[in-house]
Amino acid sequence: MMLKTIKSPRSVAREHHGCTCNRGLPFLETNGRVPSPGMKKRNHLSGMLQEGRKGSKKRIAVFFTAPGFDDYPFGDPEFRMAYHQLAQMLTDRGAVFAIVRDPATYRGKGVFSKAWVFRDGTFHVVDAPWQADVIFNKARSSSFQPKDVTVVNTPELERLCTDKWETYQRFPDLFPATLLVQNQQELEWAAKQLNGDRIVTKPLDGEGGEGVHIGPAKEILSRDQTFPLLIQDFLDTSDGIPGIAKGMHDLRIFAIRGVPLRCYVRQPKEGSFLANFQQGGSLFEIPVDSVPADAMTLFQTVDAGLKRFKDRVYCVDMGRGKSGRWALIELNSKPGLDPIDSRYPSAEAFMRRLADLLLTV
Repeated sequence: MMLKTIKSPRSVAREHHGCTCNRGLPFLETNGRVPSPGMKKRNHLSGMLQEGRKGSKKRIAVFFTAPGFDDYPFGDPEFRMAYHQLAQMLTDRGAVFAIVRDPATYRGKGVFSKAWVFRDGTFHVVDAPWQADVIFNKARSSSFQPKDVTVVNTPELERLCTDKWETYQRFPDLFPATLLVQNQQELEWAAKQLNGDRIVTKPLDGEGGEGVHIGPAKEILSRDQTFPLLIQDFLDTSDGIPGIAKGMHDLRIFAIRGVPLRCYVRQPKEGSFLANFQQGGSLFEIPVDSVPADAMTLFQTVDAGLKRFKDRVYCVDMGRGKSGRWALIELNSKPGLDPIDSRYPSAEAFMRRLADLLLTV
């Protein structure tokens, strides 16, 4: 078994300034001894699988697709700090917390062949089977959807949020006009059915604005496209949100178990129509009680349609069109986690509510 410590950003900062306090220790078995080379494999695996079960502690894992600890999203110090804070919050409340990665490491029934377990303020890599009771699934797209363990969100809700055509079919009256096309001929026909100077094409399951094209029909039809895809009327949000934002935007509401907890306004960079952060967009937070009434009504309509998913964690993205009507853009079942910081006033409330859910699901 390989023993290694992953230091927290705070630990690294302390060492940089010459302080060696609170450094992580190697991951030990529950009896407090480093396993000897001669230990029988059966006892070794049993010990690792039982790690954290003492006292009926709940074992909570967050899953990411990329295989390395420093891979997405931990290349960003803010995300790294946020998950350290969540880990500390959950361990302070009696849980055992781990990061698990890569669908290839999953062995079924919550067991992974490798994990990074949080202990004493740091993550410790465990190159041996580790079993989770609950998995918070942050996999990209639909690459990991286990059905033999408790998962947040459920595969059904993941599919509803990830498959944009399924989202549209569930809430057709809330979207701009949308059509599903399977080939270039259908795309050309569909473009003639839509109104406005611009149209939108997007993949069924893209993330972060990847594969989304906005422009005049002639320009869009000349592009190489991957089918199937969605084609939509363009939602022109250039009139902004009165009293809140000027110009192009989308508004994102974060909710857990139906309670709206955070709200961002995202805006595209100059010359772009895409407000996604990954596409160069910017954002600022507004209090939930500042959300316009019509926008909150749209959120409540969506949430009413998702009530059968009791333990839901998701975002609603929407925009205000030139008519003043709010329209749905998409749902996101994997909201980002910001660190508890003065720049993000509602981050702590969201993180605490997420911890509540993971402890009680």
